This record gives sequence, structure tokens and C-alpha cells, in this order.
Amino acid sequence: PRDYFPNASSIWDGIRENVAALGGSAMLSEDGSFNQRPDVAIVVFGERPYAEFAGDQADLVFRDEEGLSLLKQFAEADIPTVAVFLSGRPLWMNREINAADAFVASWLPGSEGAGVADVLTGTMQATGRLSFSWPATCEGNPLNSAEGALFAFGYGRELSDHSSLRELTEECDALTRHVGAEWFASGRLADSIKARADNAVLPNLRGTGNGITAVGIDRNAQEDARRLTFAAGSTLLIEQDGTTTSSEGSADAFRIVYRVEKRPVSTVMMTVGDSQIDITHPLSVAEGKGWREMVLTSECASAIGGKIEWFSEGKLSLEIATITREGMAEGTACSF
Repeated sequence: PRDYFPNASSIWDGIRENVAALGGSAMLSEDGSFNQRPDVAIVVFGERPYAEFAGDQADLVFRDEEGLSLLKQFAEADIPTVAVFLSGRPLWMNREINAADAFVASWLPGSEGAGVADVLTGTMQATGRLSFSWPATCEGNPLNSAEGALFAFGYGRELSDHSSLRELTEECDALTRHVGAEWFASGRLADSIKARADNAVLPNLRGTGNGITAVGIDRNAQEDARRLTFAAGSTLLIEQDGTTTSSEGSADAFRIVYRVEKRPVSTVMMTVGDSQIDITHPLSVAEGKGWREMVLTSECASAIGGKIEWFSEGKLSLEIATITREGMAEGTACSF
């Protein structure tokens, strides 16, 4: 709550105050809609909050396309745009840079967002310089290496520099290679994955609702796994927005790393796509045997689909470390 930070300022606070001081007006729009056509659209977007290992990723791709979509929306309306990117690290942003008329790496302004607005409105000059090289490719290159840097260490522009950048390549194998792969890993749900207990949303697979309690536990790092506690008759649904397709010559499958400390007291069912699977016996066998892998393919689930659902007739405690969607060879058997 803002009450906790009485002297803090946001980027929007600074824009509103500075524009008003210059005799203009500004409006805040979360979805990009407007009643009066703006002279310029400032699109502020960025990474989800993370700390330490929870933010680790194998490439430099920024996959959240909400900001990119807004930039393209304004471009189609022929409205100039300034992209303001909030992040704790350099990431591959070629698509967003191409879509915007200006791009600002504002890092994490914290409680001093008005400082970013001062530069955006020309109240202060742009004096910032990159303390890291900015990557030209989504796979990345050695930090601050001259090879593969889109913008080198120490790069930064003055507000008076209106020269245009060349069109940047938007080719990136990682964009398609990793889509929909990791549903839950390193203590986080992927952006497109949602967890629900009936109609109660469990953000990032945490919280309590309708008989389901999900809490963080440690496997390899702090709270990188979850303990799921089911009350009798409760249901947990994990599903993806949209659908994924299998790779050529492979079959869609789920791989789930799980642990059972105490066997179920009654029937436990899983729904994978359109198929229901009784997993009571496999969970009973897994009792006390540490972390195990559950592989679900078309051999036991005729249509993998974009959801997994657990239903327990009685009380149950189930621990989950990872959930991945991946391609496997045709005919791969299910295993628990």
C-alpha cells in the first residue's frame, strides 16, 4: 500500500505532475484505451518481481508480450510511442525496440519513479549510461563483450539525439523452443499458467481456497517447491491460457516431479486433458520414497490438452517440485 511509503513517487506521479506544470494533461490507461487522442503514448512495462533464483532463466528472452501488444496497438493508430522497460538486468528486447519510437531502460526505480518521469518530460537531461552491455541476440553473449552487443558498455543517448536505429532482427529460436515447456519450476508458475481451487485463484500456486492449501517448501533452493494439502472432496486445477502443439515426430506429455510423505486415505483422481486417471495406487507406492517422476503421455491420457486437475476424496498431502510440458517419442509409456 502507498500508505507504507508516504514520500515515494511512481513514474505516473511524475508524468502527471510534470506534464501539468508544462501546461498539458496526461491520462493513465492500463489497456491503452483513450477518449481523447494523445500526442504520445508512454508504455511502461517490465519483468515480474523476483529475487535470487526465482528469476533465473536459461536465455535472455522477455516473453511477456503485454507491452509489445500495446506498442503495436498505438503504432497502428499512428500514435508515437515511448517504451519504458522496468527490469533488473539487460534482456533481448529487439521486438519492443522495433515497435517503439523511443526505448528507455529504466531498470528498477523503486520509490523514485518521478526521476524517470523527469527525463521523459525533459525536466532533466538523460545522463544515464549502460553499466552492462545490451544483448543483440536472445541467447546472449559474454557480459560486456564487444561481440554480440547491440549496445556496448557505457552506451547512452542524449535527448537531443534523434538519429534512428536500424531495423533489428526479431529471430529467436528460444521464443518457440520454450513456449509452454515449464509450467511450474523454481518456485514459480509460468506467465501463461494459472492455478485454481474451484473458483479461487492461487497466484503462483500459493494460498488457500476451497479446501486447497499451497505453501512453499525447500527442495534444492528456498521455497522452490510446493506442499499441496487437500481437504476431503477438494479439487486443484492447473491450466494454460491457450494451447500448445507438439513437435513434429513427438507426442505431448507432462513430466511432474513429486513426493508423497503419507499415502492417500481414499481415491485420488487426475484429469489430464479429457482423460481421468486413478493415481491412488501410484501415490501409495510412492509413500516415503523421496522425489519421483510422473510421466503422462497419450498411452494413458488420450488427449493431453492444456490442463491438469487433481481431485481427492479424502485428505491428502502432495508435494510438487516441477511440472513441464514436453515432446516425447510416440509410444512412450506412462510412469509414476
